[in-house]
Amino acid sequence: MGFVIGIETITGQEIPFWFTNSDSKALRHQLLTFEDYDDEPLHKIVNYFHLNLEPLSQSKIVYTENEILEDIISMYPNNRERIEDWHERQAQREVAWQSPEAIVNALTSLINALELHPSIFVHLEIEDPYFTRGYFRQDALDMVKMLDWCIANQIEKVRIKLV
Repeated sequence: MGFVIGIETITGQEIPFWFTNSDSKALRHQLLTFEDYDDEPLHKIVNYFHLNLEPLSQSKIVYTENEILEDIISMYPNNRERIEDWHERQAQREVAWQSPEAIVNALTSLINALELHPSIFVHLEIEDPYFTRGYFRQDALDMVKMLDWCIANQIEKVRIKLV
């Protein structure tokens, strides 16, 4: 079992939608690797179309585990490095909050690029069934639906999380 992608709202409200055709593990893999690995399909697509997917970058994705500083101190009483790591993770968790509109704009630019260029997978030599069979596109559309719900419910901040 591995982590899947989810969206956390700053209000704590649960989004009543989920991914319709996948468990989002393939999406998670793409979002966590597209910036660092040239051979990943999403990396190829982003570079080809010169897309700005910063709202979907690794730095904007957090683990759901919310560690408590006191627990870290009790487990590692004299380990300053662990405490500093905790502070860094907490800072990253705070920076990860962003407007749902920012993520929708990034996803929409990606979806539009794919729809306007249906042969892009052949052109970029992408053979991964996750892309060629439409699962990636559907996951992106499902995320937009989740985020549109947030916008309609006036939720100002969300963050992408690994659950």
